[in-house]
Amino acid sequence: MDLMTTVTALGSALAGTGLGAFLSFKLGTRKQEKSEFVSIVNEYKGLMEGYKKEVDSLRQEIVNVQLNLNKTNISLLASDKEIANLRNQLMIFESANADVPVPIWLKDTQGVMLFVNEEYERAVLHPINKTSEDYVGFTDSNVWSKKVSKQFQSHDKEVMRKKTSVEFTETWEGNNGITFEGRVLKYPRFMGGARKTVIGIGGIILDIKQIQQNKLN
Repeated sequence: MDLMTTVTALGSALAGTGLGAFLSFKLGTRKQEKSEFVSIVNEYKGLMEGYKKEVDSLRQEIVNVQLNLNKTNISLLASDKEIANLRNQLMIFESANADVPVPIWLKDTQGVMLFVNEEYERAVLHPINKTSEDYVGFTDSNVWSKKVSKQFQSHDKEVMRKKTSVEFTETWEGNNGITFEGRVLKYPRFMGGARKTVIGIGGIILDIKQIQQNKLN
């Protein structure tokens, strides 16, 4: 017979006495303490389960972040390859088109001018007292007024979005208040493969004419 059973039997035998009442009270108190202890243990177990789930969730988030970082690194490596590919194409483009008697240029997808041929420099830049050194390595906003730059950039973005050649009529200012109008064919430059990734914008000015005094600024 264990202690609890003995105390219970003794409490029953002495139920009519003051000692029996005391023992019954103490026994009830022990049962209540045991019940409270069980509740605390169960609550602790519940908290531990919740903690474990939170830890598992955090671990999964860390895995996801690592996966995203890996994807970003892969994307950056792909971008580096695309840039190198574009630079290689540019060397071929320069050697093949430098002496073509029409204005030709090439930009990257951020709008930075990579190349202008001699005819572009003569027909478009010289009238505003600029040379290729003022344009290559810079964007439209470094050379042209805000309105002209916005026009050029809008057309460039349209070509990148459509991924096909588009002909535009563009206007730009020259010196002494002269405005020029050009019929311009813009076309995307692609990286090889099925992805059809646009890595640059090429342009050919098919025709230029003087149209009016400058009202673009």
